[in-house]
Amino acid sequence: MTGTDTGPIALTIADGVAEILLNRPDRRNAMDLALQEGLVAAIETVRGSDARALVVGGVGKHFCVGADLDVVDGEDRAGGDDTTTRMLAACEAFLLALRTLPMPVVAAVEGAAAGGGAGLALAADLRVLGRSATLHGSTFPLGMTPDAGVSWYLARALGPARATNLMIRNAPMTAELLASVGLADAIVDDGTALAEAHRLAAELGPRTPPLAIVGLRELMAAASTSDLAGQLDRERQWVGTLNRTADFAEGVSAFLQRRTPEFTGR
Repeated sequence: MTGTDTGPIALTIADGVAEILLNRPDRRNAMDLALQEGLVAAIETVRGSDARALVVGGVGKHFCVGADLDVVDGEDRAGGDDTTTRMLAACEAFLLALRTLPMPVVAAVEGAAAGGGAGLALAADLRVLGRSATLHGSTFPLGMTPDAGVSWYLARALGPARATNLMIRNAPMTAELLASVGLADAIVDDGTALAEAHRLAAELGPRTPPLAIVGLRELMAAASTSDLAGQLDRERQWVGTLNRTADFAEGVSAFLQRRTPEFTGR
């Protein structure tokens, strides 16, 4: 087992499962620049490790309530390279890094996931929610449009009209509502989401082909706006790429031999 505690981020890797925890419980895991940059660094550490799955969660009662508004309120907006600009860049960096990670990512959501925290939860492949958890994507009360990819994910899951309705009304999405639209893969008793997320990650990690999951994410992202011909072309390109990998050869061999494949990401 390996582990690091970089202040706002706690990272452990054990038995093939990496765990990244946002570690500012006194601020409900609100994001400042140090947390965001620590998250980018932690994801890259996981990428270079032998982990086969990643669990993302928060220390304390909440997943993440979004940007730390005390930091934003105290910034000097006169310059071009201000705190908000740097935080948005760091947010985009960890979200894109997460989506290219060659392993399943499971978010363990307790309490509130709001703003950038909602974006982080939605960027995961799977979500385990405590029964009273909520996802809150709207920043309208702050006089701001959504960020952290929230509009992108919710428009695809709910449709633009319903997503707009929720954000204009500043309505939180309950665990039950998220499950009804396919955004919650499990609802568990409060306080047990992290344990269930680890169970799911340990189950999925060894049998998930690392290269194919990156391709799957890309295909799913394109599917809702692509015509059939375009999607068939994307599928053909990915099949052509993966057809030449050792993982595909291993998958076919394991299928024919009726055994569990041992994927290596090559």
